[in-house]
Amino acid sequence: RQTRERPSTANVLRDTVAHLDDVAAEAVSTGFPGVDRALAGGFRPGELIVLAAPTSRGKSAFALNVAANIARNGGAALVLSLEMHERELARRLLYSEAQVEHPLGPGAISETARERIQHAADKFSRLKLAIEYRPSLTPMILRAVAQRFAREWGGIQLIVADYMGLMKPDAPQERREREVASITRELKLIAGELNCAVLGVAQLNREISHREDGLPRLSDLRDSGAVEQDSDVVMFLAELCDQPGVSLIIGKTRRGPLATVHLSFRASMTRFEDAA
Repeated sequence: RQTRERPSTANVLRDTVAHLDDVAAEAVSTGFPGVDRALAGGFRPGELIVLAAPTSRGKSAFALNVAANIARNGGAALVLSLEMHERELARRLLYSEAQVEHPLGPGAISETARERIQHAADKFSRLKLAIEYRPSLTPMILRAVAQRFAREWGGIQLIVADYMGLMKPDAPQERREREVASITRELKLIAGELNCAVLGVAQLNREISHREDGLPRLSDLRDSGAVEQDSDVVMFLAELCDQPGVSLIIGKTRRGPLATVHLSFRASMTRFEDAA
């Protein structure tokens, strides 16, 4: 009684062929053409994407840029930070959008810059973009907050958790590896339940700094191998010796080949751009 009638393989195949174009249409553009090409269109609903790098490499800035791009293109994005207050994140968002450098002291912002920042604030206040500081974030809290915004917006395309290493599990475990495994499992389930992409920001182990080539590897992901196992896409931000700017390395993807995308990072504006 608990089993349902199984559809025939022939019907499944016919339905798949009939909806081939829908798969590409489901992808949500990141706003970076090179990244979208590398990921066959962008992020997909139901995916857990991990963005990892050593400290102070622009992980939070890139995640915020992607969320802003999705909202600007008519989508809905939720950013939950365990590190930075809403005001600091909003400041980064506005300077990036207005393309204004962070002031070096009080009174250092010109009137022209203020007008551009105000224009950016007016624009984002009308978009479906929410930024919240949640220092005690758990998967249960993340699910509840995301469900609230999904109901309000009529759906959601991206949830950013910045960063996963500071998240607490719903049920404490004896070992941190098990806690991280339960967190990544729940994040993957949330992505499926809300039919959206979840972007988890992660730290890398310090061993990468002692490596001659400086290239990040999946084994560098901190705390648990479950981060690698449960994720659909793993991306690394790195500075390569033979390339200017910052490179986004696709270290794992369940669709398509691995790739490297070259970006430029304007640190004074916390703004990433396509290198082209």
